[in-house]
Amino acid sequence: MDPVQSRRVALGFVLAIPILLVADVVQFLSVQGVVNSHRRLAQSTRVLAEAGQTGAALREAEASVREFLTSGDPAALPLYQAQAAEAKEGVQQLLKLTEGNPELQAPARALEPLVARRLDLLQVMVGLRSKAPLAPDKQNALEADGKKQMEAVQVALSNIRKREVDQLAARIEEARATAQRTTYLTPLSAALGLWLVLLAALLLYRDARVRKWSGIERRLYSRVVEMLPTGLCLVDDVGLIFYTNPAADAVFGYEPGGLVGRHVTSLHTSREEGTRFFEEVLESVSVRGTWAGEFASRKKNGDTFTCFAHASNMDVPGKVYRIFLYEDASERPHS
Repeated sequence: MDPVQSRRVALGFVLAIPILLVADVVQFLSVQGVVNSHRRLAQSTRVLAEAGQTGAALREAEASVREFLTSGDPAALPLYQAQAAEAKEGVQQLLKLTEGNPELQAPARALEPLVARRLDLLQVMVGLRSKAPLAPDKQNALEADGKKQMEAVQVALSNIRKREVDQLAARIEEARATAQRTTYLTPLSAALGLWLVLLAALLLYRDARVRKWSGIERRLYSRVVEMLPTGLCLVDDVGLIFYTNPAADAVFGYEPGGLVGRHVTSLHTSREEGTRFFEEVLESVSVRGTWAGEFASRKKNGDTFTCFAHASNMDVPGKVYRIFLYEDASERPHS
């Protein structure tokens, strides 16, 4: 290589490296913004769900106590006790979920004594009825107090839901804007990086036949992946599937591309089992670089089967992706 060409190659790499680094940082920050937005959306959803479950548990506890007051049948008490415990736990979960969010933490703290007083009054009514039937005027007075307490609880829960819904709307808009920016930035960064790399490559490899073979080789690799008899999924660092080959779609009974956008845990018979599996895989590939084993899986039509999987990391600048290979264990040859 002549000195002039050597200087051009060096200049090309000197310019390419900082630009690629900046592009990677911008892309990484954009993707992180999308991930953080989705986490905040999930947090809002959990708060709304917990508020609804807490109110429902308290109403169920009230209904069980009313049944006990009317019939005196102790069989109604276990359900009351279970629902009362669930209501208390719901309040604690709301306090935990709203930590670091003063706008929601304040109504959640206000809810805690309201629920405690309501449950205390229900316990008093249970205690009195356990000794003897309540006089109508006494029962009416206690129920009137309970109604006021329950109204206060409902106001507090409504306040939490209203504030969370307001924040949820803002977070949805934020997630949309972040995703839109990432949609623009990611291909732009990739195109810029590719252009710089190709520019340097053109200075190094001027032979047209070598460039032609490079294109053929890339298409060949892509075709080989598509023709693999083993199912292949590419998963990002949060577990979302963004590529499957035809064999993977066939293993789980989906139409081509039907798995894209789903979480890898949806391939399991239950989301809890899938979460444990994904955590085990992450730990294994982080320590040993690979993982292999079987798990109970579910096809799109609901049929269950034993699936053999092999997982490993695929490192790219700024991110780590996971490659999963899947096979129906019943179709694997046995020794």
